[in-house]
Amino acid sequence: MGYIEDLCKIVGAQPLLLVGVAVAVVNEKGELLLQKRSDGLWGVPGGFMELGESTEEAGRREVSGVSTLNWTKIIGAVV
Repeated sequence: MGYIEDLCKIVGAQPLLLVGVAVAVVNEKGELLLQKRSDGLWGVPGGFMELGESTEEAGRREVSGVSTLNWTKIIGAVV
């Protein structure tokens, strides 16, 4: 179980302020990587950051969770 799930057990229904990432992966043809979400809509890969994780680490984890891409270069980030 992850940090966020553990935290939710402690605070119950109290509101939480969580930090997340969204990643725009664009190939050399200008095509954008999208994932089909559980609600049937399409969106860019993303999710919540885990405790101690950098935004880059979280972004890489989220992209690797929905694709088999092997990427090494990050062009830019918006924080």
